[in-house]
Amino acid sequence: MARCVWIEKNPAKPPVTKTQSVGQTDSGLSSIEKAAKVNADLQFNNLYSHLSLCLLWGAYFNLKKQAANGVDGISWEEYGKDLRPQVKILHQKLHTKQYKLQASNVYGFRNQTASNDH
Repeated sequence: MARCVWIEKNPAKPPVTKTQSVGQTDSGLSSIEKAAKVNADLQFNNLYSHLSLCLLWGAYFNLKKQAANGVDGISWEEYGKDLRPQVKILHQKLHTKQYKLQASNVYGFRNQTASNDH
């Protein structure tokens, strides 16, 4: 498994990915995933500590590049043009609870039961 090292010295370069040594972990997320699979009734109250710069960076590259634009109207490619500062801003907003979810419109779905009641 690879781990990410976020280095601030050269903002033009992406985080460095290194091979993980025996005994290192991926910030505890794999343990959380295993626990959730074993017990679906578990509730997790504070996962903010796991939202690292490297996790957000990796999440961007796991998105479908050809998917439709997000609710903000920005494409994968457009967001990635300035990825490093975008990830830092998102990380800061998440950890200071300044991030606001944007409402999305879902088209094409109707509740058939509700439409039949009228």
